[in-house]
Amino acid sequence: MDRLSTDLGGPAFTDYGARLRRRWKVVVAGLLLGLALGALLLTLQHKQYTSTTSVLVNPTGSAGVTLAGGRTTTEVNLDTESQLVESAQVAGAARSLLRTDESVVALLDRVVVTVPPNSQVLAIAYTAGTAKGAQEGSHAFAQAYLTNRAAEAKSATDLTVAGLQTQLKAAQEQLRSATDRASSFVDGSPDQVLAEAQRNVIVSQINDLTSRLAPLQTAAPAPGQIITDAPLPQKPSAPLPALDLGGGAVLGLLLGLGLAMLLDSRDRRLREPRDVARHVGLPVLADVPAARPGVPSAAQSSVFDRLRNQVVGFDSVARPLQVADPSGRGASGTVALELAQSLARVHRTATLVLAHPQSVLTETVGGADRPGLVEVLRGEASLDEVRYQAPDLPGLIVVPPGRNPAELDTLLQSPHLASVLGSLRDSSPAVVVETLGTGDSAAAQAVAAHSQSVLLVVERGRTQAQAVSDSAEAATRMGAEVAGVVLVPALGRRAGASGTSGTSPGAGPAGASPAAPSSSAVPSSVGLSPGVPSSGGRSGSAPIEGAQADGTGARPASSGWLADDVTVDQPTPR
Repeated sequence: MDRLSTDLGGPAFTDYGARLRRRWKVVVAGLLLGLALGALLLTLQHKQYTSTTSVLVNPTGSAGVTLAGGRTTTEVNLDTESQLVESAQVAGAARSLLRTDESVVALLDRVVVTVPPNSQVLAIAYTAGTAKGAQEGSHAFAQAYLTNRAAEAKSATDLTVAGLQTQLKAAQEQLRSATDRASSFVDGSPDQVLAEAQRNVIVSQINDLTSRLAPLQTAAPAPGQIITDAPLPQKPSAPLPALDLGGGAVLGLLLGLGLAMLLDSRDRRLREPRDVARHVGLPVLADVPAARPGVPSAAQSSVFDRLRNQVVGFDSVARPLQVADPSGRGASGTVALELAQSLARVHRTATLVLAHPQSVLTETVGGADRPGLVEVLRGEASLDEVRYQAPDLPGLIVVPPGRNPAELDTLLQSPHLASVLGSLRDSSPAVVVETLGTGDSAAAQAVAAHSQSVLLVVERGRTQAQAVSDSAEAATRMGAEVAGVVLVPALGRRAGASGTSGTSPGAGPAGASPAAPSSSAVPSSVGLSPGVPSSGGRSGSAPIEGAQADGTGARPASSGWLADDVTVDQPTPR
């Protein structure tokens, strides 16, 4: 498959916690970035102070005051009055009181007027760069509003007084005319009675006008009063550290979470069995635990025994078992060795063929600088001359890669491969072949054509899903059955750092022989903790006929599967 197919299912809810744990550095970085931006905004903002003056607004008319729904229902409309406070006329008067050069528009930007429920009060808030400026500004706007409202009330009163005086003067003229007219008639006559009635009506109108005019002429208008003058602010109203830092932290956290989920959704490295099932669709036959230094790891041996039972059971293997390494980092070596040892415990003997050009087992099982598979495929040596009994691993026969492993990529594709594998099968009840991934290596595909089953080794947090998919499809096309996936811990730095299929972990240029292990070291069984014996125990077997004796008696070196060495966050190309 050229591209990885879509997920078999959406991520489970529990996956999100694992994703965030893997990307916790991104989340923390986002949080710190948000806090830094909040702190920067906090330092860039100028301090602002706010002071508020409360003004009681009195009606200038004579109607009584009632309350309904939290707003007054009188001739005083407080919503209109709040707009009047924010008018250019009042702002201009406040500007004169403040004796400032700021424009009217700038002053109005500093004013906020609110109306508390169930009251006849206007709360006039003014914001300035200093506490004194905020106090003076609030008081100035309140005073300007009251002065303006008083002037408006006086103007309205003057108009009312002028109108009433005009009406009173006209009524007085009518009264004089009615009086003269009534005196011209004979007492008791109908005309005289009618004239007296008209005169009395006029007198009543004059009395009413006089009663209305008197209070308007004697009382000064009371538009309202300041009930709470603007106090001097004790602390800034802005910026608010809790708001800026808290808002920055929330935004940064959201950014970090989003980026972490985005990065993880684009990352197709396999880490858990559910990742393999979702992205590749293959069963996980074994999930090998990481060993701790100095702690016996019998659990690993048990895992490989169960793996053996799932793949071949207790019967002899009709065709070789291929252990492929899709990532090319050498993780297949330990699986191949442990599986071969498990088969040897059942069948008394098993053969391990190192067909991986950069196998980490070359030194582990004493195969460095020996003739091997390369020489057999060239026709320069026979199988009996190259295979040997692995030191300290009873029943395990090893066919090393040869003195020039780089030639394996070409020689494994030769017609001689089938006869070589057939001879190995005839002489051994179980044959395990370690190779590169079948997706990229034509040599590994050639081995797959002669294999009973193919096991794909996935290095946790390192192997890409696409590499496993490609290897599985290539093996299937070659007629081999892909048994499943073995999930192993990430190799430590000792096992390899290149991460490419063309470079040997910890080795030199292609074709160069690896350095011999130190004779002073006390290596441990592959895949197990240092100092822990292999499940096979010590062997007294000699090399098989024609094989070269190792004579060191050393036990295989560790593969680097130690929990302290595991690193899973660095992407590795296939």
